[in-house]
Amino acid sequence: MIRKRKRTLAFILSVAMLITAIVWPETTVDAKDTMEALEPEYNIVISNPSDSGIIYVAEAGNGAVTQHCTTNGFKSVVYRAASGYYFPDNYVYKVKTQNGNDLKGLEVVRNSRSQITISGNPRGDIMDITLNLVEATTKDSNTDTPPEFSLSPGVINGTRSSMEYRKKITGQGTDKGWAVCSEDKTYVGPGTYEIRYKETDTLTASYIREVNVKTELIVYYNTEEPVSYTVSGVTNQEKGDEEIDEITVNAKDGYYFPEGYKVKSGGVDVSTVNGISVNRVNGGQITISGKMTGNVSIFLNEAKVKGGQEAPQGLSEGDGKLVGTTDEMEYRLKPEDGSDTAWTPCSQGYTSVEPGTYQIRLKESDTAKAGDIKEVTVQKRYTVAITNPQDSHIQGNARDEQRVVVGTAAATITYDAADGYYFPEEYAIAPQNGISVTRESESRISISGIPTGNVDIQLVAATQKPAPTPSATPSATPSATPSATPSATPTATPTATPMATPTAT
Repeated sequence: MIRKRKRTLAFILSVAMLITAIVWPETTVDAKDTMEALEPEYNIVISNPSDSGIIYVAEAGNGAVTQHCTTNGFKSVVYRAASGYYFPDNYVYKVKTQNGNDLKGLEVVRNSRSQITISGNPRGDIMDITLNLVEATTKDSNTDTPPEFSLSPGVINGTRSSMEYRKKITGQGTDKGWAVCSEDKTYVGPGTYEIRYKETDTLTASYIREVNVKTELIVYYNTEEPVSYTVSGVTNQEKGDEEIDEITVNAKDGYYFPEGYKVKSGGVDVSTVNGISVNRVNGGQITISGKMTGNVSIFLNEAKVKGGQEAPQGLSEGDGKLVGTTDEMEYRLKPEDGSDTAWTPCSQGYTSVEPGTYQIRLKESDTAKAGDIKEVTVQKRYTVAITNPQDSHIQGNARDEQRVVVGTAAATITYDAADGYYFPEEYAIAPQNGISVTRESESRISISGIPTGNVDIQLVAATQKPAPTPSATPSATPSATPSATPSATPTATPTATPMATPTAT
């Protein structure tokens, strides 16, 4: 309907321009140019015959088999050959349109024997274009049959990568999927297997050969260097209803068995096969144990490479200790000759050590290698102790003690004499290992210096100040002269009145 409208519009425009040319002869209008300005639209249909052996793949990015588009709007379409078919070398020359061999601007490209692509853009004045695909060529039958195979427990010997196999299940048909065989040997579990040559570009898959694999418990592992594990125990056992002898597998240094580690059986990763279990003890070890309920064949997958760890942070040195360590770290005295000496576990919080330079790192874990090294130097220190004797009349602690890093000055300590006491001018204490006692004044002494060894100074008591002495000669003479005649007036004598004598009755 849209195309008819555009054609009608084009016709009307042509008539209008013709009338315009007649009315205004001096005006020249090219009707063809005007029609070309209207972009034509095409209906394109790709016809795929029934049973052509060609499959349209409806997936993202693939164009539709029927498209309504403009000159530059066609979207490429991909077809693939069905199983048993292929596109021959001359296939592109066989594809036609309903109007002949001219594909009207479209192009068929043979990408491979299994795929073609239709692309390009339509052109011309034919608006309805049908592209007729030609049937793909049927592949020739591969009449070969794989040779006889020798069988080992759990192994089909003599296979090639050009072959494929699948397990045949008695009474239940056959596994649907085919797996590619390995070159020389293919490891499988017990059972009956079908093996054939794979389908090629021009040949179908070959005839099938059946093999019946019977095996006892057998564990296969990599024997080539470098190997990520070591195996201990008998790896080929025939136990019947008894428990098998446990097999131990240890990861080598720098490797670990991840959580959920599995082995391969019949090309599939599993943790249990016919009653036999693979148990991860920790990152460094797995065990294989159990009681077989059927034949078992497993292949050990490689352990993983451990990751690295950075050097520990937040470490510092203290007086005879490494500060900031945790029980996840280990340390050693730095070897002077660079040799690989033993490591010692650190303590939580701090680790007591002798003076020296130490190397600290995070311990190796189940999944990570030992970390990078952090070096910390613990300085040698001297003890500077000052003893203040009892009753020394010196104000201060009974004992002042400090630890001083070799080559650095001790903190200056001052002492004051108690009230009534002093430090005489001759007060002196002999220096000891670089530490001196200095009389600052009669009331204060100080102790300082850079120690060259341990120091233990005993203070000498302060001296008592002397009491004041009284003068022997009076300093003043009385000035008053006594009078010759007393001036006192005598006191009157009192008169006594006698009491009456009582009369006896």
